[in-house]
This record gives sequence, structure tokens and C-alpha cells, in this order.
Amino acid sequence: MVREFVALTTTFRGCDFVVKLHPKDERALYERVASDAPGSRLLVATRADRRLPHDIFAWFDGCRAVITAGSAVALEAMLAGLPVVTVDLQR
Repeated sequence: MVREFVALTTTFRGCDFVVKLHPKDERALYERVASDAPGSRLLVATRADRRLPHDIFAWFDGCRAVITAGSAVALEAMLAGLPVVTVDLQR
């Protein structure tokens, strides 16, 4: 799934993609896969990352859409008026 998402970032050249990881996710996996994909526009962020806001609603201010895998963030994004893509990780 991570490889497919990183490949998506190379397709949409006019967009930056920011991945806000769940605490159980491995940052190194995303960064390793992104480094293997020339042209990837992926930024990986964790809760400890000071470059980006901690409040999800502050993130929405800079987003054009949200891609998620079954998170309450999808509902929050829709309420904020953002288009949402939900990915089924089980298939």
C-alpha cells in the first residue's frame, strides 16, 4: 500500500503530499519507499514534527483533499468541506 501511495505522488506533479502518520506507523518505511521513487513529492510527518501543526483542523487549511484509511479524520475533513478519499487497506 505504501508503494502505491508513493507512486501516486509522482503522478500528480503539481501537488505535494503530506503523510501524517498514526503513532503505530513506521516513518522509516514511508521515507525509504519515497527515496526509491524519483520525483516523489511526499513529506512524512509524525506528532513530534515541528514543521507542521499538531491540530488536524490547522492541517485542513493547507489541504485540497484528504486521503485516509478508515479514520475519524475523514468525517472531520468532510465537515470542513474537503473532498475525502477513503482507502480500504484490507483489499
